[in-house]
Amino acid sequence: MPDTDSRRLLHAVAGAADRHGAVVIAVTRHDATSVHCAGLADPSQGLPADQRTRFEIGSLTKTFTVLLFAVLAAEGRVDLHEPLAPHLPAKTLPPDAHRITAYHLATHTSGLPDFPLWLRLRNLPLLNPNPYSRYRPEQLLAHLRHVRLRHPPGTATTYSSLAMGLLGHLIEHATDDTYGNLLHEKVLTPLGLTDTTDDPALPQALGHWHGRPRPPCLVPAIPAAGILRSSAHDLTHYLHHLIQPGAHLPAPLRSALHTVLHPPADPHTPLAWGTTTHHGKTLYFHSGGTRGQAAHIGFCPRPATTLVALTSNGITSKSTFTRDAQRLLRHHTNT
Repeated sequence: MPDTDSRRLLHAVAGAADRHGAVVIAVTRHDATSVHCAGLADPSQGLPADQRTRFEIGSLTKTFTVLLFAVLAAEGRVDLHEPLAPHLPAKTLPPDAHRITAYHLATHTSGLPDFPLWLRLRNLPLLNPNPYSRYRPEQLLAHLRHVRLRHPPGTATTYSSLAMGLLGHLIEHATDDTYGNLLHEKVLTPLGLTDTTDDPALPQALGHWHGRPRPPCLVPAIPAAGILRSSAHDLTHYLHHLIQPGAHLPAPLRSALHTVLHPPADPHTPLAWGTTTHHGKTLYFHSGGTRGQAAHIGFCPRPATTLVALTSNGITSKSTFTRDAQRLLRHHTNT
């Protein structure tokens, strides 16, 4: 039975879903999972949201991208410190970016901006329901030579969706396969994540932003940074494997689940994941969002605690969804 503080925090997180949207919150502690669902996944059809409803998870995709990268490294198909430049057309990068490696991309230490100016400008028309949908990979590659690094590679941390998108390009070039095919083969299928997909045509919650419905988000230029959809069921399963990789998993995947949290170069700097210490316990977390949906996940290895919070309302300047979800995770690590 949730305690008073837990109920208060659940109510706060659920408040992110107004009358137009839906929210699903799943919390696991000591192998017991509680799920809170509210609202309609698709108001036009009267479908209630549940733990198998797919939501756009935005930047949570990055945690799957680095896991795929670590699997390929464990298989010997890429190196953790693979240079980026050889995997791009000649003269794509400015001279000061030629030192960027895959490890820099995966740890947000490349110096690349989050979104370069030309891509950010496409996000300015606030009424545009799908601002990145027409920006193609070839346009991105043509514009890269004009990018300006915020700092030399490896010298500081700067969150970058562009960097994670380029890690996806590196993976595709190194393997001569698509990001989507590799992700399904190496990560999603072995983990049994049947709700998780990069296909925007499959059923999912209808997103909203300021009460307006939004079409499925498309990011063809940098899919590895934000293309995935997933459910509370799958994400909870995913977090449990990060805490304790299943013995039945392929050896490269088991190794990769450890590597993303404790990479050899710096065991205290995970690939993509954020960390914080709360009452002496390490918490791992990541947020994500699209114009019409938002997500926050996190876990604590000891005691084994996971949190998944998903909503079909996009984050606005007044939203406290991410903050309240993180407070809920912290609360459950102490109870």
